[in-house]
Amino acid sequence: MPGIDLEDTGYENTITAGMLFGMTREEVEQKIPEIEEFSELGEYFALPVRSYSAGMITRLGFALATAIEPGILLMDEGIGAGDARFAERAAKRMDDFIGRSRILVLASHSEALIHSTCNKAALMKAGKILEVGRVDDIFNNYHKLMSTKL
Repeated sequence: MPGIDLEDTGYENTITAGMLFGMTREEVEQKIPEIEEFSELGEYFALPVRSYSAGMITRLGFALATAIEPGILLMDEGIGAGDARFAERAAKRMDDFIGRSRILVLASHSEALIHSTCNKAALMKAGKILEVGRVDDIFNNYHKLMSTKL
């Protein structure tokens, strides 16, 4: 995750990330127990991040990113990382995170992800918006457009 300082502890990185996300120090302090619990870093939370495994850094970064209260959430595809247990916990946390956002802008080719997450879609070609509407209508037109290319 950009912004994680390998020389700082998990705690110090949490304070820095929270403040970069626009939170006050007090707001960040209130989020620390949640971030510690979700990341499952235990005693490592007080150690420099350079001592973490790649998976531990991923868990810390994900816990930090999903602890904020998003007004507008921009996502490119979904998030998939970690072992199966973490992936299941992350999916639940991501659903909650998306639910807390007022607006979600999702860039994806995954019909399943778009259908499960969005109530409107945009059909784009070469960076231009061709149509905006209901997800089913947009996918019908997308499939028609793709079949004419074959």
